[in-house]
Amino acid sequence: MGLLKINKFSLSLRVSTIFVLSLFMVTGFARKTMAADAATEVFNGQTVTSLTSLIASGLLQSDEVLSTNITIDSNSGVVILGNNAGPNDSFTLTESGGNTTQSVNVTTASSANGVIFADDLVVNSTANTNSLTIAATNDNMTFQGNATTSGGGTNLIAIVGGAGSSTLSLTFDTANAENIIINATINAGGADDDITMNVNNSDGGANTLTFSQNIGASFSIDTLNIGASTTATFNGTLKADVINISSTDTTSFNGTVTGAIDFAADGTISVATGVNIAGAITNTTTNQGTLTLVGTTTVSGAVGSTGVGLAAINAGNRYSNFFQCCENHFADDEWHG
Repeated sequence: MGLLKINKFSLSLRVSTIFVLSLFMVTGFARKTMAADAATEVFNGQTVTSLTSLIASGLLQSDEVLSTNITIDSNSGVVILGNNAGPNDSFTLTESGGNTTQSVNVTTASSANGVIFADDLVVNSTANTNSLTIAATNDNMTFQGNATTSGGGTNLIAIVGGAGSSTLSLTFDTANAENIIINATINAGGADDDITMNVNNSDGGANTLTFSQNIGASFSIDTLNIGASTTATFNGTLKADVINISSTDTTSFNGTVTGAIDFAADGTISVATGVNIAGAITNTTTNQGTLTLVGTTTVSGAVGSTGVGLAAINAGNRYSNFFQCCENHFADDEWHG
C-alpha cells in the first residue's frame, strides 16, 4: 500500500486560518450562557430514576471524597438531568476537601428509555484531583451541553459506552442552540461493544461541536456519524471503524484519524498539518466531497471511489509535492496542489 504525502504549507494561509478560527471561537463562546451548578446533592450508592425529585436542577457532588458511585436507571422513563432554561448543569463535581473519583453508571433494570444530559457536565477543584466517569452499560445517552473542567487541580471527565458486549449510542447534539465543547475522553467499554457515536446539529443554526480529547484511544468507536448541517472539530486522536459524514459543512481533524471515512454528502474534510489518516476516504455519489490537506499529511488508504471520484482534493499551496496516493486517488473535478 502506497502513501500520500503533502507538504510546504503557506505561512500566510496558516496565519489567516488561525485568525479566523480564533475569531469564530470567541464569537461562539459569547453565545453560551454559563449554567449554574447543579443543585441536587447525590450520595454514594444512590439510584436516580425519572421519578427522583429535583433532577431537573441537575446532580451535584460536593461533600464526599475518595471513590463514590451512583446509578441512573431509566426503566421508569427517560431520565432528563439539568436544564437549559435556568440553566443548571446536568452534573457538577466540585472541590470536596480531597481527591474525589465520581462514577455515574447509566443502566436500566428492564426498559431502556434513555438518559439525557440536558446541560453541562462540570468538574472543578482548586488543588485536588477530581474525576467524573459516566458509563452506560445497556442504555443510550444524549449530551446537549458542554463537558468542561476548571480550577487549579487535576480535573478529568470520561464518557464510556458499553460494558464489553453492549449495543448502544452516544449522541452529542446542539438542541440548546449553542456551540458545544466536549473536553472529555470518549471510549467504548470493550472491544466487543457495538457503540455508535452521533454528532448532530439538530438546532440547524450556525452551531459547532468541538471534541478536545481523544476518542476511541482505549477501545475504538464502531460507527461515528456526522449529521446533516453539522460542523464538527476533533482535536485529539480519533479511532472509529467507520466515519460517516452526512453534512455539507466542514469536519476538521486536528489529531490522527484511524478509520474508514465516507462522504455521504457533499461536505469538506479539513486535515491539519502533521495529521495522518489510516484508512480509506470514499464517497457514494460522483463528484461529492472535498478533501483539504493543510500541510504534511499521510493518507494510508484509497482516496475516492472508482468511477465516483471526490469533487476536489486541495493540498496546501502550489509547491506541495504529490508522491503517491495510497491505492488510488480519484477526484472528478479538481486537484489543487
